[in-house]
Amino acid sequence: MLIKGMKTLIALALFLGIATGCSTKKDEGKEDSKVLTTDVIVIGGGISGLASAVFAADQGAEVIVLEKLGLTGGSGLLSSGALITCDTNGLIDGDDSVETNMINFTETAALGKSSGYPNVDRIASTLSETGETVNRLVDMGMTIGRTMSLATSSIVVVDGAGAGFANFLKTAAESKGVKIKLNCTGEELIVEDGTVVGVKAAGEEGEMELRAKTVILATGGFSQSAEKVAEWIPECVNVYGGRATVGNTGDGFDMALAAGAVLYENPWLMVSTTMPSPEYNREVGSLIKLSDSLIVNDEGIRFTNENPSSYSTLGNVLIENGYDHCLALMNANEENKSVLEKGIEMGEVVKGANAAELAEALNMDQEVLEKTISDYNDVCATGEDPLGKAAANLIALNNEEEIYAVCYYPTSIGTIAGVKTTENCEVIREDGSVIDGLFAVGEMSNREFYNYHYIGGASLGLYTTMGRLAGEQAAERAGK
Repeated sequence: MLIKGMKTLIALALFLGIATGCSTKKDEGKEDSKVLTTDVIVIGGGISGLASAVFAADQGAEVIVLEKLGLTGGSGLLSSGALITCDTNGLIDGDDSVETNMINFTETAALGKSSGYPNVDRIASTLSETGETVNRLVDMGMTIGRTMSLATSSIVVVDGAGAGFANFLKTAAESKGVKIKLNCTGEELIVEDGTVVGVKAAGEEGEMELRAKTVILATGGFSQSAEKVAEWIPECVNVYGGRATVGNTGDGFDMALAAGAVLYENPWLMVSTTMPSPEYNREVGSLIKLSDSLIVNDEGIRFTNENPSSYSTLGNVLIENGYDHCLALMNANEENKSVLEKGIEMGEVVKGANAAELAEALNMDQEVLEKTISDYNDVCATGEDPLGKAAANLIALNNEEEIYAVCYYPTSIGTIAGVKTTENCEVIREDGSVIDGLFAVGEMSNREFYNYHYIGGASLGLYTTMGRLAGEQAAERAGK
């Protein structure tokens, strides 16, 4: 039997590292405390944080990055390394206009219920800056593995995927003198006369106080915090965790709110679907296609279109229906039979010699399941699905052959939320005034880019560009 409600957390290996070279002095108020002074402090060493550091340092600013884990890269380590980018001056062979890249966002924004977002002007503004971001990174030595010019977007894929991109940014930052302090957590922003002037932190060197002209929050989202998900997105209380870095527990939100920031309305999770075991998910790859299956609930009833319009459609449908999993039914073929059989050995897949035996194995009502399959096969015969599945994916299920049931769960790859910011990534208060000296980038402030559906491959280009914009302004504030 399939295990219901299983949670899968992808744990990143923690590597030890200590940044040195900062001048220190004793804080008389705390025996073990240190005070460090620099131009720019970046809290969070993921993609957007490293980008902020790279571009601030590129203009001559002294930068310190605080990363709570033992390695940099954050959730970007698990990404494909794809960056949406526009107006690259010939880097992409095809249409890489902002207008073309907006198609994905506007079409996806129309799916499902409305959140009041996205802000199309904010998206267009950020997209228009992505070309300069990518071109400057290429000038710094970033290697592009391939490019794609699609009907709705233009993309560059960094050599080495997400891990390659993260490693490049770390190397570029350190080459420009950025000091990266691993295993060091930002705990409280220092605010004086309404201006953020630093952060209190704790790490391997003990407690410390860091002072700077600018603090950039790049701590990611809060999808790994059960408490914050339960408080801010109760509908997703059973979906927290997932494929985001284990460090995404909302530290930056706590610090920003204490300094006067305000949250975007209607937060949500970047929802995907996966099998319970990451090992089996990797084994399967693209051999098992949800779009070619018949998806049912525990009662054996079809409830959704198996050929979703968006990356996150199925996950959102599961959440909206209150389901913690679904079952994808399919006959085996030459390509997938071996992985389906392996799934049985791993406890990820259930098989029946026919529909009746499958129903028994799943503790379903046999008549209900057989009727669901029969009704679905009728839809396949006509080529017209009332739930909107594309005719090409309407593949009838043979009731008298072996039928496999593959379990899928909604899972999170991050949050669609954050603290409110300007187009320049400056954090703002409830009244719209800017909190001087404080910026937020990446998943710390991404609500304006999405509705309830995440666009696969959209984040890296946007977040890296947010990092560039914040880093350049931070350098300017430091007189560089």
